[in-house]
Amino acid sequence: MLLTQAVKNKTTFQLKGSMYTITTLKLLHYDHSLFCKQLTEKVKSSPKFFTNAPVMLDLTAVDNLADVNLNIISTTITDFGMILIGIRSNANNLREQAKQLNLAIFSQTISSADEAKPTTSANTQKTQVVQQPIRSGQQIYAKGGDLIILNSVSQGAEVLADGHIHIYGSLRGRALAGVQGDVTSMIFCQYFDAELVAIAGRYMISEDLQTYKQEKSVRIALIKDNLKISTLTDH
Repeated sequence: MLLTQAVKNKTTFQLKGSMYTITTLKLLHYDHSLFCKQLTEKVKSSPKFFTNAPVMLDLTAVDNLADVNLNIISTTITDFGMILIGIRSNANNLREQAKQLNLAIFSQTISSADEAKPTTSANTQKTQVVQQPIRSGQQIYAKGGDLIILNSVSQGAEVLADGHIHIYGSLRGRALAGVQGDVTSMIFCQYFDAELVAIAGRYMISEDLQTYKQEKSVRIALIKDNLKISTLTDH
């Protein structure tokens, strides 16, 4: 069958940069049985969060790197219902293993609180203001600046910003601030009932947030590499 010139010139795809939530599993020490035990406990605490979740395996801080078998770890992560999409490592042997497993190799771009430095004002763009409610399945990303939402974020919705996030309604979905590594970023909301909150790669999921649920006027900040949630009246 001959293709017409119009068909030959027809665009068949587009490449676009997008911001999606990827869970980073940062391995500190590798002991397979202990790894499985602790991963079991973590997944049981919030099975819906981990089901089909894309995972990036960070191996830059492992203290016994020679013991790491990427093939076994990949199989284990899959067995727990997650999807390993790539690794971060300086080790050539692990990078080669990743290629053989058809995994992506992520660069050493700063993405976590222990490695990150605050962004500078030179990179800050105009604050993005959203007036309408953020519905389930929607995602809003304020690149290079702060995000102000003058409404509510529904369950199943996701809001992200390179800077601070201010929500003048209820937060029932996910909020991720400082997504490019700014550890000084914070999250503020009027009514707190979140599925997930994160700052500079450090996150807490719904089960970790039960103590703080239904609080009003909440501020979330990263203090000594841990998320701290407090009411604004505490400051």
